[in-house]
Order: sequence, then structure tokens, then C-alpha cells
Amino acid sequence: MFFFLFTFFFAQSAWAFKLSLLESTIDLAEGRYSSTATIINNGESTIAIEAMTRLRSHSRDGTENFEQEAENLLIIPTQMIIPPGSEQVLNIRYVGPRDLSSEIAYRLVIEYVSISEDKLKGLAPESKKAGVNIVYRIAKSFYVVPKNSNPNVTLDTIKKTTVNNKDMLHMSFKNIGNKHQVFSTVDVQFTTKTAEKIDVSFNQKFLQDPINLLAADERDIIIPLPEPLQNHEIVSAKIIGLVE
Repeated sequence: MFFFLFTFFFAQSAWAFKLSLLESTIDLAEGRYSSTATIINNGESTIAIEAMTRLRSHSRDGTENFEQEAENLLIIPTQMIIPPGSEQVLNIRYVGPRDLSSEIAYRLVIEYVSISEDKLKGLAPESKKAGVNIVYRIAKSFYVVPKNSNPNVTLDTIKKTTVNNKDMLHMSFKNIGNKHQVFSTVDVQFTTKTAEKIDVSFNQKFLQDPINLLAADERDIIIPLPEPLQNHEIVSAKIIGLVE
């Protein structure tokens, strides 16, 4: 069984190693096509590491998928054995088209397991990882960004609904921009049937977790109906503010 650990910071440490990513974004406008990651084994046992890249996508309910291999993002080396107190530098290179029209979202995936020195003795380099069951998997956000890229989050649809006899609000967000947008609070202005304007701020109390809308991403959110809207018929709504 895998333990999944999703990280959104440049430096992260867990169990017996530290993973630091120099840059989580390759900005093609700057003429840079690579970044580096460093894995430091600060534990007491040798660890076996396999690094890979995956394309990232979300379903409308926010479920993430990153099982598809990334053809244009390479990591060198992909497999390594790191003794205690030492480190390994990985090179992450984008080898795809330079004239992208939209940002590409990836996951940098690191799988690792602690193994004993005795288990490594007599094994060839390619065999050292064979037969070892992966215990942990860490996935870090990574982006390749084209020139002139910007997010543009809009409200596609909005309606009142009922779930388990409770009044709820169904909001569908869409990122029509060409760059991802993360937000933990969204301010929305509603227009009612009587032309009244009602502003509502949806913070983490409503959204629970920060939302990451990738380029061209769509997300459905169903939350309890806010009190200011309970006695009004909603005609339209628009976003008036986003906070990361």
C-alpha cells in the first residue's frame, strides 16, 4: 500500500530524507528549460529512490489524477541509492515545444523505501531496487509556463439545490486563462430577481481546502446555502475577488 503525501512547498522533510526543489516552475519567457531537486538522506539507513514525472489533471469534483506519464519532462537520474548522510541532485528538464499556448501542470513523484546495507551487498545497480516494496510516495507540484500566461477564473453556473433535505448552493468555476490559480477565499456578488446586489465571501469555512484550478480546469462545489441568499432567487453571479 502507498502512503500519499502531497506537498506544495519548496522544501519538505519526512521520514528519513529531505527533498528541496530549486524552482517549482519553468518559465519559458525567461529562457530557462530546467530546474534541480536535491534529495538529502538525513536518516540512519540507506534509501532507494525512484523519481518520475506525471501529467496532472482534476475531475470536476476536485479528484486529482497523475497516472499519465509526462513525455516532455525528464528527470536524470531516475533511480538511485543514497547512503545515510549523503545527497543526490536531480536534473529536471523540459524538452517539449517552446511555443506553448497554455501552462502544463505536472507532478514530480518520488518513491522511496528504507533498506539495509546487507540487502544491497552483491546486487548490481539495476537490481538494487528490484524486489523492494515501495513504502512512501511524495508528489510535488511542477509547472511549465509559456509567455504571457495568466489565470482567469469565472463562475460558469450557479444554482440553489437540495442535498439530504438541506438547502445548498452549487457553484461551477472555470479557469478560462492559460495558467493555474490557487485560492482559499472567493468573493462573489449575486444579483437577485429584484435586482438587489448581495456580496458573499466564501472562505475556508465553506471551501475547506484551497482550490487549485489548472488552466482550462472546471470545478463543481456544493456548499451550505449562505444565510444572506436564503430568501432570494438568484439571477446571476460574478467573482469580485480571489485570495490565495
